[in-house]
Amino acid sequence: MESRGYWARILEQRAGRRRALAAAGGLGAAAAILAACGGDGGESEEKSGLLTVPQDTSKQATPGGVWINRIMSVADNMEPVAAIGSVGFTHTMPVYSKLAKFGMGRNGQLPTTDMITGDAAESWETTPDGLTYTLKMRRNHKFDPRPPTNGRVMTTADLKFSMDRFEAGSAFRGEILNKLSPTGMIASIAYPDDYTVTIKLAFPYGTFPDVLAYYPYFNILPVEAADKFDPKSEMRGSGPFRLKEFQPDVRLVYEKNPDWYVPNRPFLDGFQQVVIPEYAAALAQFENGSVWTMGSTDLRQEDVLPVKQRHPELRLHRNLALIKAPQFQFFQFSAKPESPFRDVRLRRAVSMLIDREAVIDTFYNVQAFQGAGLPIEGLWNSHHFALQPNWIDPKSNAKDLGEGGKYFQFSVEEAKKLLAAAGVTSLSFPFQYLNDATGRQYEVIAGMIQQSGVLQPQIQIIDRPTHRNFQASAGFGFDGIWPQTNGGHNEEGWFLNMYHPAGKFTISSKPIPEISDMTLAIRQEPDANKRNNLIKDIQRKLALEMPNILLPGYAIGFTLHQPWLRNFGVFVSGDLNPEWSSARIYTEYWYDKSQAKSGQS
Repeated sequence: MESRGYWARILEQRAGRRRALAAAGGLGAAAAILAACGGDGGESEEKSGLLTVPQDTSKQATPGGVWINRIMSVADNMEPVAAIGSVGFTHTMPVYSKLAKFGMGRNGQLPTTDMITGDAAESWETTPDGLTYTLKMRRNHKFDPRPPTNGRVMTTADLKFSMDRFEAGSAFRGEILNKLSPTGMIASIAYPDDYTVTIKLAFPYGTFPDVLAYYPYFNILPVEAADKFDPKSEMRGSGPFRLKEFQPDVRLVYEKNPDWYVPNRPFLDGFQQVVIPEYAAALAQFENGSVWTMGSTDLRQEDVLPVKQRHPELRLHRNLALIKAPQFQFFQFSAKPESPFRDVRLRRAVSMLIDREAVIDTFYNVQAFQGAGLPIEGLWNSHHFALQPNWIDPKSNAKDLGEGGKYFQFSVEEAKKLLAAAGVTSLSFPFQYLNDATGRQYEVIAGMIQQSGVLQPQIQIIDRPTHRNFQASAGFGFDGIWPQTNGGHNEEGWFLNMYHPAGKFTISSKPIPEISDMTLAIRQEPDANKRNNLIKDIQRKLALEMPNILLPGYAIGFTLHQPWLRNFGVFVSGDLNPEWSSARIYTEYWYDKSQAKSGQS
């Protein structure tokens, strides 16, 4: 049991940092953060024994139990083709099959492409030139036994129906279909018989299995979704779980699919996604045991240690949900002809005004965890998402970024020199953002930018329709600076989506000299070593050009879960989020009755 004095020190450290954040704003933001990030009296070496290292206990698993997971909201639409964000796929991934599924990484490592296995497709072969994939569908792969599917077997007619809907209406269609975008790798899909699919590529694409497994592509609905049931509010799938009950804004109840093709999986009888919008209410239910988990990333880092203190029986572990395919927010500069940020010196200055270490340390509770003896380190993004295989670390390896590496280093003095060289003595500009979970971080960064005494960001909170209009404008629909989010199914998808005019989250409607061509070259390069070198080269060019700026970075933090939920936090899913990854790591979760509270069933 930890001493009262130890916990008092940890909680006081947390309170000091929270007070600093409350005071941060305008010119004082960065200074307040830096003061709160000071030393803590030598506790960094203390080993508290708080951390649980999860182990795969599948061999001890027993069937049964219903996992209760908190979610913040429910999607408007249950059809994968219509889903545009995480909420929708959180609901649909347990139910609908895909052609393939990601593997499950262990020991904190992302699963690799060669770990991808079949889902609705049992196997596939590739021609020597890498341009044709022939997939064999799984035999006796059954849909939901309820009407109108009545337990019938899936065929390629269902896949064709689903891909036709995908082509007609998915927000993600241009990412993979060459007829809609020159960056799409799929030239055609044919269905020669009920169990064979032939996919022809427009160019060799060595990581194509990633596309087969990635969450928004190749979700297979039954043909009955055309007119026999409403896929917006009902689901009839063939995945490991079935949607049994849906109460809008209350809960979704799933039950185990005993016909799923993986033997003895899932372990759980089912699970519930319980809608609790208010964080305080959700945390209270988590602490009393009625909620088993707070979602994959929804437990605030500043609450981890005090909640663990109040409930030492809870399991604390590294939050492996943060080890994922690349996805992160970035600041985009206005591309209007009159925008002052068309001058690269201003963009570089903005980057140098951001104290990346202080932001990460504050918002990921780094020093508090270090003071508790927990292993954690701030990770800086370059123009690549930190910890990806070919990421160049601007914190510890800035020289490898070339001349541009210096523009990631915090220096108000050097930033002022850049502004002076550009002839800027005073500049006020809009700094617009959605006031979502990242809003406080945006506010603090605006205060850091203001430290120059030259740049004056004017914060403006915008609504979601405005945000989407900005996103569709490729930089021409707003003034000043505005943040959005980028993501990709792998490293090359990350760069192409941001820096090619055809990318889903592009920052430019016109090719960026050299950089846009490089993104397509990375996608089309069949040799893995050459592709990896290109990914490093593009980071060097981006560091120099600074066409946008990623948020500083993150830290692999910690989360808590109830002790009776086993195998939680063991596996890495290989997608953007474990709750909507085709790996479906929740099929490995199991309920340990021996750890349950008295009276719990």
